[in-house]
Amino acid sequence: MTDNPDQPTRRPPSKLCAFRLSPRLVRRIDAARGEDKFSTWVREACTRRLESDAGLGPEFAAALKAHNVQLAALGSNLNQLARAANEGRPVVVEKRLLDSIRDAINASTAIMSEVKRCIK
Repeated sequence: MTDNPDQPTRRPPSKLCAFRLSPRLVRRIDAARGEDKFSTWVREACTRRLESDAGLGPEFAAALKAHNVQLAALGSNLNQLARAANEGRPVVVEKRLLDSIRDAINASTAIMSEVKRCIK
């Protein structure tokens, strides 16, 4: 690692793991992995398990995706308002939009806090 901002930060080396798997488990993995490399499939399976155990499984991913769609819509609205203001047109912002923005910011803050809590 380096403190010099001009030099790229190096990742720590990965750890080579050797462990035994039963022939039955190897057959099941081979059947499930399709064209993926064995090691890639095992790494991804381990990652999914850890994320799920931490509460970051598919349900959380779906909720996060839905939240991101809402944020994108609000961002689009804000961009339209900014464009109008930059063109010198009068901009009227409804309280409902401001409330939606505040709620989205609060929800984003809560989601990020949950993610940080889960990955500690």
